[in-house]
Amino acid sequence: MKFEPSIDEIKKDQEFLKGKGDCFNFLKNNLNDDWEFFYRPPLNGLSPDVILLNPQKGIQIINFYSGNDKKHLRQLWENLLYIKYELPMLYSPRIKDFLIRRYPAFADVTPIIYTAIAAPNMTKEDLLEETRSIGIRQIESDEKIAEYFPIITKEVIECNDIKSAVPSIKYQSSILMKHEFCDDLLFWLKYPDEKREKHRKIKLDIKQNELATSRTKSGYRRIRGSAGSGKSQVLAARAVNLAQKGHKVLVLTFNITLFSYLKSLTHRVDQVNKSKAHNNITFHYYHGFIKYIWKTTTLGGRGIFYREGYRDQGIPHQDIPYCKDNYSKIEVVDPEERADYLKDHNIEYHRDIDFEIMDLRALSLIRESDEYMKYDAVLVDEGQDWDIRKWSLARQLIKQDGELVIVADRTQDIYGKSSWTDEAMESAGFEKGGRWAELGVSHRLPNDYIEYIRSFGNRFMETSTIFLPEPKQQVEMEYDVTHLDWKQLPDYESTDNTCVDVISSRFPLLINEFNPSDITFLAIDNTKGKSVVHKLKTQKNISVTHTFGFLPGEREEYMRKRDNRMHDIITDARYQRTQKMKFSIDINNMKATTIHSFKGWESPALVVQIERGKDGDGVPVEVTEEYIAMIYTALSRLRSGRNHAAYIYVICSDPIFEEYQKTWNL
Repeated sequence: MKFEPSIDEIKKDQEFLKGKGDCFNFLKNNLNDDWEFFYRPPLNGLSPDVILLNPQKGIQIINFYSGNDKKHLRQLWENLLYIKYELPMLYSPRIKDFLIRRYPAFADVTPIIYTAIAAPNMTKEDLLEETRSIGIRQIESDEKIAEYFPIITKEVIECNDIKSAVPSIKYQSSILMKHEFCDDLLFWLKYPDEKREKHRKIKLDIKQNELATSRTKSGYRRIRGSAGSGKSQVLAARAVNLAQKGHKVLVLTFNITLFSYLKSLTHRVDQVNKSKAHNNITFHYYHGFIKYIWKTTTLGGRGIFYREGYRDQGIPHQDIPYCKDNYSKIEVVDPEERADYLKDHNIEYHRDIDFEIMDLRALSLIRESDEYMKYDAVLVDEGQDWDIRKWSLARQLIKQDGELVIVADRTQDIYGKSSWTDEAMESAGFEKGGRWAELGVSHRLPNDYIEYIRSFGNRFMETSTIFLPEPKQQVEMEYDVTHLDWKQLPDYESTDNTCVDVISSRFPLLINEFNPSDITFLAIDNTKGKSVVHKLKTQKNISVTHTFGFLPGEREEYMRKRDNRMHDIITDARYQRTQKMKFSIDINNMKATTIHSFKGWESPALVVQIERGKDGDGVPVEVTEEYIAMIYTALSRLRSGRNHAAYIYVICSDPIFEEYQKTWNL
């Protein structure tokens, strides 16, 4: 039997495999090479546990059940029925068309698709009792149940009864099954390269390992590295190294979407003591951590502060969101939420005042707090996004003789925050005259693509401040192959429709390399991203997991499913925050987010949108250093994927890149 992914990769998922090993071996030993075994395939978000595929006999969908949870059993069963319905309707429409034309009596029941519950630790009697108690697997005859809705129990495995477990094996072939049906489904069943990446152990080179396993005399260390040089991996390895020694570690990022990715990196570091490695590390994004400080250090656990900035504007207290009393005090929530609220109510909002008040008050609270708020080490990723004020706050979180590490790439300073002069660094606690540790070689970017990144940096960026990636030495027969395509549209034209066309047309071209979840669309901003994703959904029937908030009509549907009392506070910004918190490499659909939110991430297949914004009069805004840094950041998110292949498609209407794009399309 063929496995996707390989058996070795499946074995890495030890948590899910607990108690299921006998069942997997039973199937492996009894099904020949005509069968393909797809382990936890994404299937556009439907995610069954197993799909068995045989181009002559049929398709079997399997979900595992551990017992004593009837609600979960019903969910597993409904998932099976839904997948059985969707496969011929959406993922291989040729099944439905073929049955309607040739065998109309079978068109509604699709007998070549079998659904099975596997409960390897339960007896047949116990499982059937549970299924009967909740009214599932009940059709007109026991024979049909056994044929089309098999169960795999302890007795089936012990008796090696493969015919009961996989009924279609009894037949030499089925006149209803065709090879082309399998071809259709393979597109959706291939194991995502992102998930392979999740299980690959981090391998550090000599310089990286030295930084991950040592500390400076003062405990303060600053590391700068080019795109793909392994900065985040060094940070993750350092966190695990300290945590395994019993140290309390805080890992901080600026973006919400990045801290879950850093957590996944720590799982890929070799660990001697897994319990300590995970229990001693706390991951947080900066403003979420500030909220945590407010809620755990102020009266009654409620973080409130005086809104001097609003009072100066003469705003009545009742117009301030989450107002707690007549003294214009306001609960500290995500500033993005408050900005969204004020915009909806036509109230002027000064974002910088809000953030500054949060930072300074939180700094005061930390200084006054007990030792339990302190950490043995604070590690900061994407440090170029931090200003001195935030850095000063991070310093206060460290215990005496603790450790503080920052990794940064000023070339990706898309917020314009990187004012790290030598004087500023000294005042922030770093050694006078000390130097940055440097990581220059890019281990992530495809070697044949690095010249394009370097060319971009040298053309558009101040060479005295940038740190461009250097190629790695590659082993023979492991050379990267990057597929480049840059579409330059008329000056300042909207790129939305072209993005939709490129994404939908390139899907079939990527089928031999990737799963949809390996593909990432990077939007120039939230509004443009929402437009593209909405069109992909409504015009192309492509499911996308995104961070753009509610699409048209979604908010109303969302509210119908929830308590109406929550209606007033489920803003678009709050929903976006939820989306960003869930954004991870475990996503089974294609991913879409803004360039800002994808900082620190990577993908083997990218679609990048470049379009200059316009002012209120429709005039294109001026080009800034931050804008150029943002485009550089987007282009540098690429990594080599399966078989050392990578794909990047750029859709651009900004004329300043007209000459540069010609180097891509030689």
